[in-house]
Amino acid sequence: MPQPDAIGNIESPHAAKPKEPTALPLPASLRRFWIATTAIFALTYITAQIRYWMGLRYNPFTQYPFSDLYEYIATFHYVHTAAFFHPPDAPAVAYPPFGAVLYRLCYLTPHPLAFYILVAGTWLAAGVWMLRRAMMQRGISTMTATLFPLSIAALSFPIPALLERGNIELFLWIFASLGVVAFVRGRNNLAAVLWALAAATKLYPVLFFALFLARRKYGAFALAIAAFIAASWLAMFWLGPSVSLAFHGSLHNIFGFQGTRGNEFNLHELSANHSLFQYAKILAIILGIDSGRLTPYYYALFAVIFAVMFFRKIVHRPVENQVLAITSFMIMLPPVAYFYSIVELFPAFSLLVLAALDAERAHLKLKGFEGTLRLFLPLFASFVFLTYPTIFVYGGLIQGALLLVLFARSTEGPLGVAPAITT
Repeated sequence: MPQPDAIGNIESPHAAKPKEPTALPLPASLRRFWIATTAIFALTYITAQIRYWMGLRYNPFTQYPFSDLYEYIATFHYVHTAAFFHPPDAPAVAYPPFGAVLYRLCYLTPHPLAFYILVAGTWLAAGVWMLRRAMMQRGISTMTATLFPLSIAALSFPIPALLERGNIELFLWIFASLGVVAFVRGRNNLAAVLWALAAATKLYPVLFFALFLARRKYGAFALAIAAFIAASWLAMFWLGPSVSLAFHGSLHNIFGFQGTRGNEFNLHELSANHSLFQYAKILAIILGIDSGRLTPYYYALFAVIFAVMFFRKIVHRPVENQVLAITSFMIMLPPVAYFYSIVELFPAFSLLVLAALDAERAHLKLKGFEGTLRLFLPLFASFVFLTYPTIFVYGGLIQGALLLVLFARSTEGPLGVAPAITT
């Protein structure tokens, strides 16, 4: 028998009930990407098992888990002294002052590893939740919107590789990604501060500041520079024993590390380092010169390329193109750029996922979109899966070339539905 509602009305049993909104399926491009990601992971696992049975080591992870996290514990015994920058019995910190402070933050906790894992776990959960929420807002079912980002995060090699190393790239990833979220939402001042912290951690994210020029947000651009200087100065003041000594000591260690690692040319570098400077090393070998002599020309060449492409093309593209251009260029430029830094591509990838959903709902076809999306497959794969020395195939060289193609694709046709925001 029909029951009265809260105000006494009786609902007819024959009354039509409102239909639940039908969940939209994933666009075909995302479904294919999802399947391919799973297939690559399966092939990697099978290949690893076969090589293991053959007695060959097929492990892309370090033999010493969390080695990057623990590397500088002894060095910080000298903090606040000049010996911190030239420790007699420990490795020098090869990061900018703010990056060194982040290491110190980890070491000040009772259990640095537990702290690192807690930060990483919280961040991954937040990242999956944010993408899940955005996908559900675009009509994707709860199940699909949960499983898609969760499985991509679990099966993409750079994420577990970063966590297994315990590198502070994690903090850069958090700052840069939250900066992208703020930028996309129009919160330019917040994005400026977050990107400034990312740049103070490892320098190269300073390229994000260019996006404020694309939007003509000169106040946010100035704020980013000021916040970068402030974070760096405060870090140097804290490290001591003086700002001047900390500044010169940090520069010496940063470029000393890059000079040493940048000149190495071995299986590890060819496989795990996706920097375009790897190709400069090959040129140096052909010319019979020290690769370090090519460093100034390398930076000058790519500075010109970036400036020309940014002001001629990127500023006129949607935000998806702009973020992809900055992140792909940022991680292929440094002479030392190992596989775990590819995590910086995930904000751009997430924007492309949402762009695919927006285009599907608007019945639009984005020219070249799926081809661009496919480039993420080998970039998110293990570098070991792409490395076969017997036939002179190396993952680092492959991924470096793919990043260059990804940057070029970001400067071409729009990868998003909305036009570029330039005012």
